[in-house]
Amino acid sequence: MEKVYRIDGMKFFAIIAIFFIHFSVFQYFQGDPTHPLYLFFNSVSRFAVPFFFIVAGYFFHHKVQQQGWRYTQRYISKIVLMYVSWVLIYMLAIGYSYGNWQPVSILTLLYHGTAGAEIMWFLPALIWSILAVYIAQRFKRTTTLLAIASVLYAIGLCGQGIQIFFETPWFSSSHQFFKNSRDPLFFALFYVTLGYQCSQWSLQSWSQKKPQGLWLAIALIGSLMTFAECYF
Repeated sequence: MEKVYRIDGMKFFAIIAIFFIHFSVFQYFQGDPTHPLYLFFNSVSRFAVPFFFIVAGYFFHHKVQQQGWRYTQRYISKIVLMYVSWVLIYMLAIGYSYGNWQPVSILTLLYHGTAGAEIMWFLPALIWSILAVYIAQRFKRTTTLLAIASVLYAIGLCGQGIQIFFETPWFSSSHQFFKNSRDPLFFALFYVTLGYQCSQWSLQSWSQKKPQGLWLAIALIGSLMTFAECYF
């Protein structure tokens, strides 16, 4: 498929957003984790991870239509190699540097992605989501998968942003499986499937017909709502 320059441009801003989320100098202002500036940077940058999941699903649709399982296998193999390599690097670096050799379980390694370092959760989440989308498209049920993923995502929100309104005991560090709703099932699956469906429904050509001011307004409103959710 031809290059989509708008997506490349958004990737640049998404990478900067990831930097804002994780770089320590932006984590606190004046020693206050509830400082409005910290909350602003942290909240408006949260679009980045969902964006990368959506983009992965979007481009996966084009490739899987042409090459099927052969492409899917290569794609997943590359992610697995990347994931295993960095897990080993983090485990060795943290183990030798701090003497903190953390135990590894099947769930932390294959599902939660927290073996070695928690920031690696993105990769196994992407692997499982791509596998689910591939199976769904084989049976021509990607729309059904999106509906199911939407329900799971709504449940997952009860363990994240809206837990103040809909508190649930499902997601807790004391559980083996439901440790965190930012995982393959309750988070990544929705965004990857959404990206796949956006490509399948040819929403790119539809969106290009809309004025750019509309998308800017939506982005600003969304950012303010995210900041308000985080602040209050």
